[in-house]
Amino acid sequence: MKNIGYIICFLGGFYAYGQKDIGGLPRQAKLDFSLRWQADQGALIREVTPDSRASKAGLQAGDILLSIDQQPLDSYTNYHKAIAPLQGEKSYSLKLQREKQVLTTRYKPAALPLEKNLRNKVIYEYLQLPNGKKLRTLITKPKTRTNRKRPAVFLVQWLSCTTTETTTGVVNGFDLLTKYFAEHPDIIFMRVEKQGVGDSEGVCAEYDLKEELLANQLALEALKKRADVDTTQIYLVGMSLGGGLSALLGEHQPIKGYIVTGACTVTWFEHMMEIERRRLSLLGETPTQINDKMRRYASFYQKYYNEKMTPGEIVKQYPKLANLWYDQPAHQYGRPARFYQQLQEINFEAAWTKVKVPTLVIYGKYDWIMSLNDHQSIVDIVNTSQANLAQLEVLPKTNHVLNIFDSPQAAFKGKGGTPSEQLIRVVDEWFKVQLAQP
Repeated sequence: MKNIGYIICFLGGFYAYGQKDIGGLPRQAKLDFSLRWQADQGALIREVTPDSRASKAGLQAGDILLSIDQQPLDSYTNYHKAIAPLQGEKSYSLKLQREKQVLTTRYKPAALPLEKNLRNKVIYEYLQLPNGKKLRTLITKPKTRTNRKRPAVFLVQWLSCTTTETTTGVVNGFDLLTKYFAEHPDIIFMRVEKQGVGDSEGVCAEYDLKEELLANQLALEALKKRADVDTTQIYLVGMSLGGGLSALLGEHQPIKGYIVTGACTVTWFEHMMEIERRRLSLLGETPTQINDKMRRYASFYQKYYNEKMTPGEIVKQYPKLANLWYDQPAHQYGRPARFYQQLQEINFEAAWTKVKVPTLVIYGKYDWIMSLNDHQSIVDIVNTSQANLAQLEVLPKTNHVLNIFDSPQAAFKGKGGTPSEQLIRVVDEWFKVQLAQP
C-alpha cells in the first residue's frame, strides 16, 4: 500500500445543505422521475412525481429522454455518463421525444437530502484515487466525546451500482444492517461509494473489479489512520459480492472479525451456472428445457468468463447461443464484462483459509441468487483452523437482500417484502460478544 497515492479530505464536516459542496464534493441530484434505459432509443420516463420540479418542467410518463446537456443517451454507457454526474440545484437542458414530437426543456433538480442520524454524527468526506476520481466516503461516529479509541466497522458492499446511504429509508435487510451500524452507540462505521454512485465521480458502468478493490483498500487504510479508531478492533461487514471480497480485503490486515451475508465461494463460472439453473426452475421451465439450456449456458459462460469474449461478441459469433442472453452486449448487472472476467480469476476459498478470526455467516432461506452451500463452505473453511470460530445463521423466508416473503416464488419476483428484524437480533447478539472480548 505504500506505493499507492491517495488523498483523504475532510472539510470540517460538511457545509450547510443547499450549498455547492458537501464535504468536498457536489451533492447528487434528487430526481423526481424514474427512468429505464431502452436499447438504441434513450431512457423511458416511467413515472413523474406529481407537483415536482420535473412535472413543472413538463416531463411526462411515457416520454423518451434523448439527451442531457447534449450528452446523448443512445447507449448503455452513455446513459450512465449522462445520469451519474447530475447535481442538485444545477440546471440542465433535456431533449425529449413525445410520440412524434421532439421537445426541449430545462430541469433543475433538488439536492438529495443528507443522511440523518439522531444518535451519531455523520461526516461526509472524499477519497481521491490515483486516477484523480473522487469517491464519497461516509463516517458515522458517536456524538459523545471520549479519549479512548473506538472499534470500527467497514462496509464491503454489493455488486450493483446502488448507494450505501440510507437517505431514502430502509427498503431491505441490507439497508437495515447498514442503519444498525450507522446508529451503533459504540463504533465508528465507514462506507465508500463506488465511482459514479451517490456523490462519487466516474461511471459505475465502466468501473471494473480491480478499481473497486483498490478503492476499498484505500478507504480501509484511511479508516485505520483515524486517530479515534482502535486498529486492533476493526470488523469487515460484507454484503452479497462484498461477502467474498471481504476475505480478500482482510488479507494481511489486523481484522478482528467478519460478518458476511449473500456471499459466493465457488468460481464465478460455477456460480452463474447455479444461478441460471435456479432461475430457470423458478420461471417454471421443464427439466428437459432446463437441461438443454444449461448445456448451452456452459458453452456461453466458458467463452465469456474464461475466453474473455463479451456477451455481444458471443451472440454475434455463435447465433445458436443468442437467445440465452438477457442483458447488455458489453455489460452484466450494470457492470462491464471485464469485471466478471476479473472475478472469475479470484479464488474465494483460498482467501477464506487465511481467515482465523470470529466470523458470522448469514443466509436467507429463499435466496435464489447465492447458495446455502457457499455459506456453509465459508463456515467449514474458517472452522478448520479452530472449532466454532465461524457460525452460520439461516434466516427463514428471506431473500438475497434479507427481506421476508411468503414463498420462494414471491422472493424470486422480489416485489414487496419486509426487512427481517431477526437479522438485527442475530447480528447484535454476535457483535456484543465480540466487543466484550479483550
